[in-house]
Amino acid sequence: MRIGFLVGAALIVGLASMADDSTVGARSEYRVELDTQADVDLLAEAGVIVGSVRENEATVFGRPDDIALLREWGFDPEPIAIRREVPFGYPTYNEMAAQLQTWAETYDDIARLTSLGTSVEGRQLWAIRINTDPDTPTDKPAFKYVSTMHGDEPLGTVLMMKLIERLLTDFDTDERITDLVESTDIWIVPLMNPDGYEVRSRFNANGVDLNRDFPIYPNDFTGTL
Repeated sequence: MRIGFLVGAALIVGLASMADDSTVGARSEYRVELDTQADVDLLAEAGVIVGSVRENEATVFGRPDDIALLREWGFDPEPIAIRREVPFGYPTYNEMAAQLQTWAETYDDIARLTSLGTSVEGRQLWAIRINTDPDTPTDKPAFKYVSTMHGDEPLGTVLMMKLIERLLTDFDTDERITDLVESTDIWIVPLMNPDGYEVRSRFNANGVDLNRDFPIYPNDFTGTL
């Protein structure tokens, strides 16, 4: 077992495997054993996305062609079975959306619910603004919280929903919460990847890892997207 060479390997492979992540297609999760630093480099060259590296093992996401290439190179990827539904105890997308709408109606003096657009499969990307004057532009410091870019990481959505609830229900009764809402412009997007969330997938419905698909701007960029 080699441990030393893996220090920082997750970051190295993560950056290397960003290339060509926009192609539509389903990826599955595999466990791959590692022996040397060269193995880490080969994973990146094969085009798989590396989710984690621990000691002498990596978790990777790949399409059939990617996995076939790994096997040609001498790896033995072991499929990891994933249940394709929202884990027990977590809200579904529809339950989350309904709760956001209820809060926006109940606390309409400080909350506004808006859609930032739709996902690949047509689900609304909900954002809630919490502010003492939620309909007016403000020069208050603005804070944006975005959660669950990876659909198989649902805990962030629950934490953001808890934060929204705390800010709304404790306004005017908790001094610290009241000060936060009065002095800042708060935006919360509790679920950035609803399509992936509904099927417990890291990727969106186009097979894209949203955490590795940000645009790259030139140094002299002055426009908008």
